Amino acid sequence: MIGGEGSIMNTLRLDLPLLLPELPDARDACVGRLQALLSPRRGILKTHLREAGDTPELCVHYDPALISGEEVRQIAHAAGADVHARVGHRVVPLRAVAGEDGGTRIEQTLSSIEGVLAVSVIVPASGVTATELLQVSAAVERQ
Repeated sequence: MIGGEGSIMNTLRLDLPLLLPELPDARDACVGRLQALLSPRRGILKTHLREAGDTPELCVHYDPALISGEEVRQIAHAAGADVHARVGHRVVPLRAVAGEDGGTRIEQTLSSIEGVLAVSVIVPASGVTATELLQVSAAVERQ
């Protein structure tokens, strides 16, 4: 495949769960964090998520004249380890979330805790069970 200015572009597909263990969802903000760490690297031209199939993949398009596929693989795994070390994920089932705004109240309360980066509360139509996704900094995780 041809990249910019006549350069050749290769593509490496990496299983997202191997790069970001414990990632609850491929749309998680940590995928963007991983891509942000890879994008400025010399020779890496573009990254994107591929969700066709059972396992989501991170596609890394690179210029083989500037960087090898093995180097791309090593850099991607190191960047994934960096993101994983800094951000933790927890999925917690909740019971009996009262009222339509119960999920919003839980999100607001948890978001106010120092070290919490993002919270997502999903309340099913039955209102019986909810799931929240907490992304906490490693410092808070250890406390």
